[in-house]
Amino acid sequence: MATTVKEVPGFKVVATGNNIQTNGGPPTQYLVPGITPYPNSNLVVGNTYNISDPSHHGIVVELVHAPGGGMHTATFQQQT
Repeated sequence: MATTVKEVPGFKVVATGNNIQTNGGPPTQYLVPGITPYPNSNLVVGNTYNISDPSHHGIVVELVHAPGGGMHTATFQQQT
């Protein structure tokens, strides 16, 4: 798993996933497939997280779609 998802504030790792997939914006959205653990009660829509992978370092984002319904993908959005 290449992506880490950390709570803000505190920067506690609450999930990991596969590499970040970027969707153009505005605002830019970041999809993180393969979220583990799943289900994950630490991923709350509207909360702020710091996501990073080898190509993206420390992006501060808001969770807009939590993984659920069998889908292990979380969608984050760049804060404006």
